[in-house]
Parts: sequence; C-alpha cells; structure tokens
Amino acid sequence: MAPTSDTASSAQLSNTPKTKEEWKCNVWKQKTAIRLLAQDDQMIKLKSKEKKFPEVCSVHKALLCFYSPYHDRLLNGEFAEGLLPPSEPLAVQANTSILQLFFKWLYTGKIDITPPLHDSRNSRWFSGITKLYVLADEFNCVAPQRTIMSAQVESSKDIELTSWRKIGLLSDSSLESSGLYRYHLEVFAQHWSGVTDVEGTSSGPCSKQDDPMPTNFAYRLLMKRMEINPDQDCACCHDPCEFHGHTSEAERKATCGAPSDTTENSEVDCNFDTEPDTESESDGESEHTPRNKSAVKKRSREDGGAAGSETKHVKTT
Repeated sequence: MAPTSDTASSAQLSNTPKTKEEWKCNVWKQKTAIRLLAQDDQMIKLKSKEKKFPEVCSVHKALLCFYSPYHDRLLNGEFAEGLLPPSEPLAVQANTSILQLFFKWLYTGKIDITPPLHDSRNSRWFSGITKLYVLADEFNCVAPQRTIMSAQVESSKDIELTSWRKIGLLSDSSLESSGLYRYHLEVFAQHWSGVTDVEGTSSGPCSKQDDPMPTNFAYRLLMKRMEINPDQDCACCHDPCEFHGHTSEAERKATCGAPSDTTENSEVDCNFDTEPDTESESDGESEHTPRNKSAVKKRSREDGGAAGSETKHVKTT
C-alpha cells in the first residue's frame, strides 16, 4: 500500500533527528566527550606501527567509536572483532607521535597547529600534521580533520608554506580532493612568490629538471591562479568552512554555525621528535621547500578604506 501523506511526513520527521544525531560526530564538544566517558568505561588498545618498540595506548571505546566510524563498525558491527572484546591491540598505520596526537585530540578536541620556532623542526611538524589528517581520513573521522583545517585558517599569518613532499603525501593517499589539499592549493595560489628554497643550496627558482612540484598540483595551481579575484579575501585566511567538506548548509549550521562549546584552555603539546616513518624522511635528505614572505600575505588598503582593514593580493613571480 502506498504511504499516505501523513505517514510520509512522519517518516520524514523521524529521519530528521537521526540525521542531526549523526552530525554530532562531525565536531568535538566537551559535553559530548564527558557523556561518552561517563556511559562506558571499556578500554580499547591501539598499537603504533613501529617494528621496534611500538607504542600501545588505551582509549575509551565509546569515545573512539563515536568519532571513528571505522572503529564503530569494527568493534560494534558484524566483524569478528565486534563479537568479543579484542584480546590484542589493534594495529594502526601511524607512528607513536601521530597516534598520541590523535588521542590528545579525542580527549581535548585540540590540535597544536603552531609550527615550532626552529626551522629545523618545520619539516617534521608539517609531516606530522599531514599524517594526522591522513590517519583521520583512514578512520573516516571528520571532526579532527575539521579541527586541523580551522586551526590552519586561524593561524594563517604564522604558518609557512608546506613542502612539495607533504603535498605528495596527500596525493599518494588519494586525498587530492580533501580539504587539506585544497587548502594548500589556495595558499600557494594566493601567497606563493614562485621561489623555491632548496635546503643546503642557494635560494632561487628550480630548473625544469629539478622542479619537485607534483605534476597534478602544478596544473591545479595554474588553473586556480586564473580564477583568483584580487579584490576578494582569500578562503585560506578567512573561511575554514570552505575546507570542512560540509554536506549541506543545514549540516554546516548544526556543526559550525552554532555557538561553540567551550573547552579548557589547555595547550596540547605537539612533539614529532620520533624516528622517521621511512628512510626518505631521514634528517640527511634535503627537501625542496617553497619560500614565502609573510609580509606579502596581508597588505593594508591604500584607497582610503577603514583603518586596519586588509585585503589579499596575489604574489606572482
């Protein structure tokens, strides 16, 4: 029998709260974390990927499964691991520092996005943030990815351009449509001077033979620069929602439009001083890093606008 308008309306109403309930896992909130920790004290162990001395960390199952659909299906679904509590730690394709950073986000909702003061640690810091984003994608965790993107935009004045290798990490992980990839594309299109620094050599444009820029990124960068309107503020410094991947305007308002749930102002220590993941990340290898002059990222209006107002201008070659 075909449903009447009343039954159809009832079905639609019953589905709406379910959808809004599912959106809650797209944003970290303190009251949600407290509720999850209070309702279940069962712990799950995760193990980092190092072959020598891997880190084994315990995390509340309810908290992990709420924000990680992958673990929710694994531990609460029809998989073998969901029938009985796992007797062995679950292996994670991330090193100790990345796993610890993910755990800190689970319990605090914060990610220390500020790069280190010493240039020697910039490469490892950028690598850690990128790998955390990739790990969250593997777990299908939307909330930590959005935390990273919001922090990137909010700290845009202090963040230097990432290296080509970190762009390559996203490409190799099939994340060229991700928010982080599109963010880096926007930053390069808006603020890159076109000059590349090569560690251990003099600064200057790379030759065609030595240019390490990923091919796909180079093409997208060219197309992006053709679309830029210099009279508009750039999204990479002003609009984090541009990189959140909201599924609808209703979802955006429910997760980012509502007043934020306050958390403690505790700083999360971000430390990536662990052994490199691969041989390619050893300290002895030079890395091509785009050069960015922060002074050109923002420039005051000179046309009589309001004092302190700023606009973005494309820094070409």
